[in-house]
Amino acid sequence: MKCPNCHKEIEDQANFCPYCGTKISQNQPPKSNKLNKKNNILLFAIVSICICLLGYNLVSSYFLGSSLSSYTTTTSSSNTIGEIEGSATSVASIYYSVDEFTSAYTNASDYTKVLDSYTGDLKEVLGNPTSTSYIVKVMDNNNVVFEVNNTYTSNDLTINIYRQFDVNSELDEKKYIFKTELYDSFESLKLTEDQLTLMSHYVSYTDLNNLETRLNDREDEFEEKKDNIGHYGLGEYSSNISNIIKKKNDQYYKTIILS
Repeated sequence: MKCPNCHKEIEDQANFCPYCGTKISQNQPPKSNKLNKKNNILLFAIVSICICLLGYNLVSSYFLGSSLSSYTTTTSSSNTIGEIEGSATSVASIYYSVDEFTSAYTNASDYTKVLDSYTGDLKEVLGNPTSTSYIVKVMDNNNVVFEVNNTYTSNDLTINIYRQFDVNSELDEKKYIFKTELYDSFESLKLTEDQLTLMSHYVSYTDLNNLETRLNDREDEFEEKKDNIGHYGLGEYSSNISNIIKKKNDQYYKTIILS
């Protein structure tokens, strides 16, 4: 055995350590045996816990796995939009991207055809948008409502086009905002023929040109008031067109709103 103090090998029947003089108790088992026993108990406990956890996971997977798979499959297969019934009273589901909407329903492509047609028509006139945002609402009567907000730049104009419409042709709201660049003079603010032609895709060219002519005739008034043009600006209006000159810092821009 080993001396409990200096840990050198000594005879089993020794009463004193011949190396350090420590008294040896013959009734007390060596420390090393105690430590080994404690380690064995700890190791046994750890192994037992691991076996229990592994068994629990296996049982859980067996009993719960099949029911979970069944639920997922059932949910996926039933995620279709049915026929429109009656009038809508509330929003059943809302999605903030077309991808999110198409991922939620197996027949979503039947509804996005009208959206694809609309965005395609815009692209033919204005090219690709610089930014786009979508909101898709599935109503409680299975009607689908699209809200589309696109921004474009063309012919020195920043163009924001908002439209809200549904697949059942009950709703169609549109708003077009054309904003010129900043200029220092009234002459620079006058719309060009190309700009008027571009806007005429969405409103009567005659009505727009008449409003532009009326505003251009107010050049003297602009020169008189330009230092104090307020929030509402200087503008001309019709039932569905607003043509307004506004001030930003020491420069001016024109905003044309079609609705």
